[in-house]
Amino acid sequence: MPELPEVETTRRGITPHILGQKVVDVIVREKKLRWPVPANLAELLKNDSVMEVGRRGKYLLIKFNGGVLMIHLGMSGSLRIVKVGEPSEKHDHLDFQFQNGNDLRYRDPRKFGSIHWMNILFYLLWVRSPSLMISQGAHFTSCPGRKKQPLKPLLWTAMWLLESEIFMPMRPCSELESDRH
Repeated sequence: MPELPEVETTRRGITPHILGQKVVDVIVREKKLRWPVPANLAELLKNDSVMEVGRRGKYLLIKFNGGVLMIHLGMSGSLRIVKVGEPSEKHDHLDFQFQNGNDLRYRDPRKFGSIHWMNILFYLLWVRSPSLMISQGAHFTSCPGRKKQPLKPLLWTAMWLLESEIFMPMRPCSELESDRH
C-alpha cells in the first residue's frame, strides 16, 4: 500500500501537468479494478477542466466542475504523465487525455486500486464529516440496532447509493425512516 509521502509526491508530480486542463478523452482498458470503474466516467469527464488536485489520506482527489474523481493507488498502482499517443503497456488500465497533449495514465499490476466518481454534494458531505450529515437530517444515530456500527461502511454505502440508479434524490427525508418520531 502506498504510504502517505508517496501519495503526496504523486499529487505534487501530476498537478502542474493537469491543473486547469480540459479532459478531451478517457480511455478505460480495464473496467474492473478493486471495484468497477464507473461506466459513465468518460461522459462525466469529457470537456470538464481540472479545478484542483488534492489529497485526503491515501486518496488523490481531482476536482472538476461536475464532481470529484477519487483515486486510490492500492498496493501497486501509480499515476504518470505521458504524451497522448504513447503506446500503453500491459498494466495500464486508464488514460485521462488532456487538451495540452498530456495523458494521465493509471497503472496497477495487481488491480487493488480504485477509481470513484463523487458528485459535489457527496464530496462536501464526505469532507465535512458525519456531523454535517447528522445536522442536515441524515439521522444515522437513529438507526435501530446500529448504534455501534462503524461509520466508514455506512459512508461507502451512501456513496454507492448516490451512484446507483435506485437512489431517488428528490424523495422526502421523512420517507427514509418509517419509525421516525
